[in-house]
Amino acid sequence: MVQFDNRFRQIKLKVVYYGPALGGKTTSLQYIHWAMDPKRRTQLYSINTANDRTIFFDLMSLSLGKIRGHQLTMQLCTVPGQVQYNATRKAVLSGVDAVVFIADSQLDQEQANIESRKNLETNLRANGVAPETIPVVYQLNKQDLPPLTPNGDLNRLINHDLAPVFPTTATTGVGVMEAFAAITSLALEAVADKLGAGYSPRALDRLQEQARRSLEPFIKAGPPGPSAIDESSVIRTETGDTVWPLPEDQLIQQAVQANFEMTDLNVSLDSVRQQLERKVEVLETIGEFGSALGSARDPEEVLERLLESTREQLGAAAGAALLFDNATLSPRRMVGMDQDPLLSFPSTMGVPLAYEIVNAKRPTLIAREATDIEPTELEYAVEEAGFTSAVAAPLVARDEVLGLVTLYGGPERLALDEEALGLAVAMVSSAGLAYANAVNWNRVENVNKDLERQVAERTSELQETIDEVQHLNADLRSQHLLLRRAYHDLEEVDRLKHELLSRISHELRTPVTSIRSAATILERYTEMAPEEGSRFVTIIREGTQRLADVIEGIVQASTLAAGTVPADKTDVPLKDFFKHAATPLMAAAEKKGVAIHVQARGGVETVFCDLDTMGPAVRAVIKNGIEFNHDGGEVKIEVASTVVDDVPWTTISVHDTGVGIPEEDLPHVSEVFWQGGDLMTEKPAGVGLGLTIATRVAEAHGGRLELQSQVDEGTVARFVIPAR
Repeated sequence: MVQFDNRFRQIKLKVVYYGPALGGKTTSLQYIHWAMDPKRRTQLYSINTANDRTIFFDLMSLSLGKIRGHQLTMQLCTVPGQVQYNATRKAVLSGVDAVVFIADSQLDQEQANIESRKNLETNLRANGVAPETIPVVYQLNKQDLPPLTPNGDLNRLINHDLAPVFPTTATTGVGVMEAFAAITSLALEAVADKLGAGYSPRALDRLQEQARRSLEPFIKAGPPGPSAIDESSVIRTETGDTVWPLPEDQLIQQAVQANFEMTDLNVSLDSVRQQLERKVEVLETIGEFGSALGSARDPEEVLERLLESTREQLGAAAGAALLFDNATLSPRRMVGMDQDPLLSFPSTMGVPLAYEIVNAKRPTLIAREATDIEPTELEYAVEEAGFTSAVAAPLVARDEVLGLVTLYGGPERLALDEEALGLAVAMVSSAGLAYANAVNWNRVENVNKDLERQVAERTSELQETIDEVQHLNADLRSQHLLLRRAYHDLEEVDRLKHELLSRISHELRTPVTSIRSAATILERYTEMAPEEGSRFVTIIREGTQRLADVIEGIVQASTLAAGTVPADKTDVPLKDFFKHAATPLMAAAEKKGVAIHVQARGGVETVFCDLDTMGPAVRAVIKNGIEFNHDGGEVKIEVASTVVDDVPWTTISVHDTGVGIPEEDLPHVSEVFWQGGDLMTEKPAGVGLGLTIATRVAEAHGGRLELQSQVDEGTVARFVIPAR
């Protein structure tokens, strides 16, 4: 875990030296301390136990470069090796960034090394750290004390992650600094990666190079010389190891003395701290109280909060807010008592004691000292009411005395003191201004409400007038729209009328002329060959048929103008439907050589429709399919059923193999009288209402007419109407 010291802008890399008891952990750190701090600017704190030397904390400053503006430093510590100190070992591992495992190379310590290595993993996991994520370097120590476990065998026993290994002799420093340099490099790499600096290999290389240069002089330091050690502090163990901590008895003696001095200092510091905390608490309370009252708009709410907060902060048993009403001081709010002693007890002048305090405009503490024999008038009044002490503070706003706030201490707590009086005065001062503001705000609010009421009344009257005018205006607009719509409809009807008359006159002229000419010839020439007479009869019959088509167009036009919608849908058998829609066109189809085919799919037997409108609509589409078809072409009529979103539909499709409709004309084919081409040039017979009527009929049935067409391939017109 990376440790930040933002005050000094440092990042501390914590390295823990771990291993079995008496394996050389303490000696290794002592050598590093001697090599890197020969002037002893930092202290090495050490405690010797009966069987081991342990260092619980050691801070060593070493310039390792910077990451994100923070100087990297090393924090080294070791752990006790004995089993009884496992809790200490686990605590020391908290926040570790890297580990140096000190293995004892002596032949009889193999099992101790294995158990210590397992213990390291256990304690890392206990600290929430996965062992495989922590960089480790191994020191195979005591290389100078045979018999030894072969380095290869010892390495296989404990070094499961193939970490760097260094044979060392801690008493002489052999390999110690090399191992320290290796763990420093690994720790730097791990920490840089955690801080997001490991993504740049060049940046990491520079960091590693700076660390290498910083450590290089110390790696070549060699063993400590006699002149570098204070011999008066040297303690030699049975193995001949040299260490520099104080003797245990002297250390304990100094520790006890230091504890006494530290206790005295802590008591003083605690006292100062408590005073400061209390002052901070008071200031925070006053600030929060003032802030809370700043938004208060109800005077009674201000008084309620004042008594509630001051009683809580002072630990008072009772309190009252006494306010002036026509120069008379009266209780406005009271808590914890039925009557205020200072208002109910008269002074020697015959007026309640509260008036004396108010007239003096001076906050008062009422608390009799134990050495006082006779109570004052104020003290007597308070004690007679069953209280031990009291504070009274005038409620003032802008130099105007509004009343008096009293607070009484009960026998269950210490008497109220000067600190309580100061706090009460501060809170009452804030409340006085807040109370006056709330009163003024209410007065202004009442004036505003009265003005708002008057404005609302006038506005209501004006609004009624405006509403009436708007209503009349809306009626006028509605009537205007109706008139415009009616005028537009009349114009459209008039246009349709003229268009219809123009088309009908054109359509009637040709067959009437043909019939008149044929009839005149037959009348003049009574004797002529039968085949000649038959030809003129045919002309009369075709002219009559064309007149019939024009008359049907007129009927369609009247239906379109009237806006007729289906009023009576019934189930029409397919046979009757086709007879009504297709049979009248058989002769025309036969004459042009167009085949008509009828087909029903999906078990359809009836069509739910208004036959009087749907029949002609389908017939008009079939007629288009015949007229715009090629000689020998085909018109196929298909009825099918389908279901869309659980709703049944009937489709009546008319497929023809005719000339088709150009893509640019498709949007116009359902327009009234639209036929394509010039009216007086070559065009089919009729007035151009077939597809218009078909579209309107499909929509009137609750459906639609779909058109698909390709030039020279034909057209598909599909009626899609509800099946029920």
